[in-house]
Amino acid sequence: MKRNTILLSALLLTLPSVSWADELNDSIYKSYELDQVVVTGTRTPKLLANTPVLTKIITSDDIAKSDATNLRDLLQQVMPGVEFSYAMNQQVHMNFSGFGGQSVLILVDGERLAGETMDDVDFTRLLMDNVDHIEIVGAASALYGSNAAGGVINIITKKNIHPFSLNLNMRLGKHNEQRYGLNAQLKQGKWSNLLTIN
Repeated sequence: MKRNTILLSALLLTLPSVSWADELNDSIYKSYELDQVVVTGTRTPKLLANTPVLTKIITSDDIAKSDATNLRDLLQQVMPGVEFSYAMNQQVHMNFSGFGGQSVLILVDGERLAGETMDDVDFTRLLMDNVDHIEIVGAASALYGSNAAGGVINIITKKNIHPFSLNLNMRLGKHNEQRYGLNAQLKQGKWSNLLTIN
């Protein structure tokens, strides 16, 4: 009888710990939404609220809502103070808050994008199909040198997490305008490839 009482007591003592363990396991799977982290403004990861320079984030949701196909269309829709003009040689020039395109640094994943004619970039060639988000740092960011006096636009591309992905798209517009596109991504080990055809 004494033995059964001891076994029963030991069993009762373990029941609260089992239920506490179940509570602990349930709390592990809670999800938390974290603040946005940016790198462009300070060159080190910081919370957007803690960056010392004016930084704007254009998220993938913003890109999808704008329905823009390239960087020029996106910036004209979501950024006040951005305008594009055409020169005699059909080269597109950007004015960004009073600064010309030569004073705005364009980065793709933190790497400088080489300019074309007179250091201007063809913004229609920077397609939004593979863009995760865009970080825009306001004027006078000394971290990037004199080429960034007007600001910095850092285009962050999507990370390839699947071994293979294929995206076909088609757009139809007014005046019989048609656009077709293909994005193919292949990931193998630490190597990742992207092919975009429009």
